Amino acid sequence: MGTTQLSDTTIPLEDEIAEDLQFVPELITRAEFEKIWEKATKTKTIQDTHL
Repeated sequence: MGTTQLSDTTIPLEDEIAEDLQFVPELITRAEFEKIWEKATKTKTIQDTHL
């Protein structure tokens, strides 16, 4: 697994992100974020790939 670090640049404001039509910013709860983050960072095993 990779490493993480803080960005050297600032994160754009929500309005600036929304100007790009490929993004639709929305508020989510901490629980919703944790569920999404867990799924995104889950390490796949051989069993997960159904080989």
